[in-house]
Amino acid sequence: MQKQTLSPVDYYKLAFKKWTDFDGRATSPEYRYFALFNFILAIVASIIDGVIGIELGGQPIWIIYILLLLVTLIPSISVGVRRLHDINKSGRRLLIALVPLVWGIRLIVLLASAGTKWPNTFGPDPKDTKTIVEWEVEEEKTEDAE
Repeated sequence: MQKQTLSPVDYYKLAFKKWTDFDGRATSPEYRYFALFNFILAIVASIIDGVIGIELGGQPIWIIYILLLLVTLIPSISVGVRRLHDINKSGRRLLIALVPLVWGIRLIVLLASAGTKWPNTFGPDPKDTKTIVEWEVEEEKTEDAE
């Protein structure tokens, strides 16, 4: 079975397709490309907002930037939770980003870590071409051998 490779844009779209899926696992490229594109889009949105220059009471209003944040909020949480699942950590660890500096850095390290190369409590390895059924058959064979 050949591995299907996705383009960076496909990984970004995949995160939006799975925006309601907080179960399972997300590969490192899926998370990285999603974060990268969000960062680039945030810069572009900020520039556009600066050029448009909408103000309220003398203060700039970042309408496009805020809309981008609202549109990507749930998919960002979803892909972050699934990425933590890939390294066999609870999605609740995403909340450590709310603690300033040290824990935010710890979260970045966790999200950049390599995932487990076998099925874990959150599901099968998303990079593996095997299906859950194949893993279960192998487990049954090893149990029978014992």
